[in-house]
Amino acid sequence: MKKITLLLIIVYGFSTYAQEGYNFTTAQEQYENLSNSVSLNNGEIWDDPGYTIPIGFDFHIGENTFNTLYILEDGQGGYLSSAPNLIGSLPFIIPIGQDIEDRGAISGVSQSPISYQLEGEVGNQILKIEWNNAGFWADNTNNDYINFQVWFYEGSNIIEYHYGPTSVTNPNSFDGETGFQVFFHPSINSQSGSFEETGYILINDPANPDLVEVTDENYDENANYALDGSVPNGTVYRFAPSNVAGVNNQEFNTLSFYPNPTKNTLNFNLSQNKLIDTKITIYNNLGQKIKSLKNLEKSQIDISNLVSGIYFVEVSNSNGQIIKKIIKQ
Repeated sequence: MKKITLLLIIVYGFSTYAQEGYNFTTAQEQYENLSNSVSLNNGEIWDDPGYTIPIGFDFHIGENTFNTLYILEDGQGGYLSSAPNLIGSLPFIIPIGQDIEDRGAISGVSQSPISYQLEGEVGNQILKIEWNNAGFWADNTNNDYINFQVWFYEGSNIIEYHYGPTSVTNPNSFDGETGFQVFFHPSINSQSGSFEETGYILINDPANPDLVEVTDENYDENANYALDGSVPNGTVYRFAPSNVAGVNNQEFNTLSFYPNPTKNTLNFNLSQNKLIDTKITIYNNLGQKIKSLKNLEKSQIDISNLVSGIYFVEVSNSNGQIIKKIIKQ
């Protein structure tokens, strides 16, 4: 097996310029395995697999638009990109940088299925890719495992990393790091290794990580770019394009919903003079539109008639739009 690391792939030199950027948030949600997914490995034992995944819609990351994803061969098992080969400028979606493999390598029977599922209505679909019960190449005990999914949202171009039940007791599984390596790099020149957009790396507390924005000015090859351990079950890391989050509008930058979670009433801190121009749209966790409101008289929404669960609230007006995740108790 060819052992490689993220830094060997992408870090040779740097030439960075800013694009739209991404906003990062962390949430806690119940992890659920995909129920009607399409198998990628089809019962075959995998190690550094190369799989092709049809997205089902056009997805945008920076200046790249694509409708197919690839699990990169020789990419540690958990690297996703928009092309099968390291040619040209590519995004890298990496929910785990450690080297993972099928836990059935010893028994000869696959124990770690990889699959995908497309959900929702056209225009508001979500592609979900799942690694189930994956093991670690460096774990000689074959006891450690991880469950995780990557979600791609149609229209908003949001990316989420969802982590399920995970157990790491052998420090070797971390490949010499303090914990999981989690990255999102919107555009890297795969020949020169230069960043063509700011990259994002998560460090410190896995339950509430800090975000490092990697550029040529702040990158430190001696730094510990890893989390402090494995990611807790139910953790969600969310990368939303800043144009979705109204990055050019200061009022949108500071907009929040409260209380969150809530049972009946959801408040938000948008000024009164902006309400007449504002539309509120609520989507469920499948991307289906639940309700739409406009011409509000106050910064408050009644959600008492919604069933308990996860929702996305889109606030839009002439200055832009922002999407926030809420929990209805």
